[in-house]
Amino acid sequence: MLDFFRLPVSCFHKTVMVTAFLCLGCFHLWAQETISPAKLKLDSLSLKDSIDKSLLQRLIQPIRFKDNRETKERQRIFDFLKVLITENDLQIDSATVSEITEELIAQAKNIAVNQNANSALSDKNKLLAAEIQQALQVLDSKAPKSKIDSIQSQLQSVLQGMMNETDKNGLAIQKEITSKLEELQKVQYSCESENVKVWEVDYQDSLRITYQKCLKTSVRVFGWQSSEKSAEYKSYNLNYISDLIIYGFEIGGKGEIKNSKQLDLLLNGGSIKLAIQAKKTVSLSIYSKSETELSQFLGNSYSQNAFLSTIKTLIKKYSIGGININFEKVKSSDQNKLTQFIASLNEELTSENPDFLLTMSLPAINVKSIITSVNNYEFSQLVSLIDYFLIDTDKLNVPSSKAPFSPSPLYTNPKVNRGSIEATMGFYSNGKIPISKLVMTLSYGGISWPVPDFLGNSKALRSGESLNFRTIQEDFVTGGDTTLNAVYGFDAEQTSPYYNYEKKGEFRQLWYEDGISLYLKAQWALGKGLGGVAIEGLGQDEGYTEMWDAIGASLVYVDSVVLKQELIKQKKLGVFQYLAIFQDDLEWASANDVYIEKSELGHEMYCEYKIFKEKLSGTKLSENSYYKRLVDKLMLSPDTTISLKEMILMSAGVSDVWSKRLDYNMFIDPYDNFLKDDLECACLVSRWDTYTGIFKIATLVIIGVFILIALFLIYMVIRVGDDWRYRGLFTVIAIGLGILCLISGFFTLFLNGNFTMFGVGSEAVALWFLLLILIFGISIGVLLNKVNNRRKLRSKDLP
Repeated sequence: MLDFFRLPVSCFHKTVMVTAFLCLGCFHLWAQETISPAKLKLDSLSLKDSIDKSLLQRLIQPIRFKDNRETKERQRIFDFLKVLITENDLQIDSATVSEITEELIAQAKNIAVNQNANSALSDKNKLLAAEIQQALQVLDSKAPKSKIDSIQSQLQSVLQGMMNETDKNGLAIQKEITSKLEELQKVQYSCESENVKVWEVDYQDSLRITYQKCLKTSVRVFGWQSSEKSAEYKSYNLNYISDLIIYGFEIGGKGEIKNSKQLDLLLNGGSIKLAIQAKKTVSLSIYSKSETELSQFLGNSYSQNAFLSTIKTLIKKYSIGGININFEKVKSSDQNKLTQFIASLNEELTSENPDFLLTMSLPAINVKSIITSVNNYEFSQLVSLIDYFLIDTDKLNVPSSKAPFSPSPLYTNPKVNRGSIEATMGFYSNGKIPISKLVMTLSYGGISWPVPDFLGNSKALRSGESLNFRTIQEDFVTGGDTTLNAVYGFDAEQTSPYYNYEKKGEFRQLWYEDGISLYLKAQWALGKGLGGVAIEGLGQDEGYTEMWDAIGASLVYVDSVVLKQELIKQKKLGVFQYLAIFQDDLEWASANDVYIEKSELGHEMYCEYKIFKEKLSGTKLSENSYYKRLVDKLMLSPDTTISLKEMILMSAGVSDVWSKRLDYNMFIDPYDNFLKDDLECACLVSRWDTYTGIFKIATLVIIGVFILIALFLIYMVIRVGDDWRYRGLFTVIAIGLGILCLISGFFTLFLNGNFTMFGVGSEAVALWFLLLILIFGISIGVLLNKVNNRRKLRSKDLP
């Protein structure tokens, strides 16, 4: 089942000692028929007893080495002891048993040491501990009670630690499942449902998108309905599957329904109506378990016509949208007839409904005889007629088998003669069926076998017993039957859980499917590109959601379906709105350290003018992952020179930088004002550049007008003299233009990110503080000018 456990160095020496003890003891007995410390005794030891026969094997089993040479040596010792026991009536006394139990205690301690040294324990540790514990049960009547109690106490903490580690690994996957489910549960409904909520979003204030967020399966997810119980279907989460298959219609040799009563219960039980309401495809499985009757049916056109008439009536009555062909035994001589029948069925049903679904069930590959029978199928013709092939990978192991292992092992083990999902899919996809048409099947059930031990390779004592998921949960998981002493394990190679337990004095091993194994296998199917996953045994988990959660987390995602797109009529901004925007942008400029809440450039990112305006090219564009993503999205050439601001605006498709803005709240702390994202910063920087350009032009125009007014004023004073009547007016105009020039020049510098003294390009300086200084300076100048004029114009008495 698992690889051999690698013991630590300290344990290795003790292992060598106990092995040497057994070897030397046997050799000594063979030579002299005696062994120290006492003559060996083991009361009523019989190799015919399967439990006692494995005693020595169990004692030596915990002493496991990965090296093949040591494994062979251990087996050689066992074989030698077996011969001695058979031929020389070997007996072991209590003293020798005590020495063996002392070594078992040491082994338990070494497991604990290894556990502390390496927290990443695997199931190998737990298996080793289970083997020791099993040996204790055999020694129970041989060793002193104090020794047994000592071993039990040592193992108790070790087993608990191992189970905690197994739980920890399972918890990590469970957290992953839970995380994915959170998004699904917010949406809740599949895309076909009438209950899907409609959403609206405005894109860049220019486009309104109406859409639905709904659940969609990554591949086809088929659920098998085979129970006649009326209430089980109510527990189905139809949002997580795409198809419901009703099993089914048992066909007779004349094309008749052999199980009409059972079929009637299935068709009228309520599951079909519920699935159709949820807009799922409902298929009816047509099956035959009789090779003779099937051969009779395939060879008779009248029988096939009778069947077609019956099936068309059922399709029309129950709104069936698909047929599943599930013929278990087909004679090699009937393969061509089967192909012809499927071709006729496909033609008849798709002529009335082009979307009619036709699927076919095929056996999993677990024995060579199945390969022979499957090779008789005419896949070259069937692949064009069949939409999906449902492979029975949930039946790689069956109760009638006497080899305890998973019903659906995922990976192949070349050392063990068993089939696997991996090998089966590899067989069918190797020139027979496109992998996109293959569907993996998993079951909600499990199989429990009576076993002689828990060593992993032992043959079952009898055939196994099928258990459904609900029974497994009740007996082993949710509270469980404490008398079973069940120990949970997970086989990574088979990707399946198991329980070792004891029932009515008999060792048993249960292999089954749980949420974690289903999730991992479904992920494997997606990674391999399979066409879908089928679930056998819907309803067997009634009252539990673990399996549905695994299906949802692995095979379902949230999809956005656009229903409508319409342009938003842009309202033209008025003068006062532009002034309000300008006021906010001045406040942002004065704050300077403007924090960006969600920036692609880093967690602590500010809207810095130089970063967003710096011209980038060559290596600068490739050294930053965000820059590189923008370059790839815009498909820019390597020699392009462009700024981050330009790339962000182009990437977002924003042409109107006035629409993407955020109001500045002057009544709170400046550091509590922040931008939402890089796009808002890029738009803000663009508006600052626009203001700078406007004020620069205004300043130049005002300077030009001021010069003309000043020259004209000087010319008229020279020509007319001080008595020119408009001298005062033009003087006031000149002064006003000068003030406007100063204000315009101030804003040109303040909003210019390349100017570092104050404003956008500097550290934070309050805008209003600078304006007050400017106004105060202008006021002082005007006041001084008035005082000077009064001195010159005051009245004087002339002679």
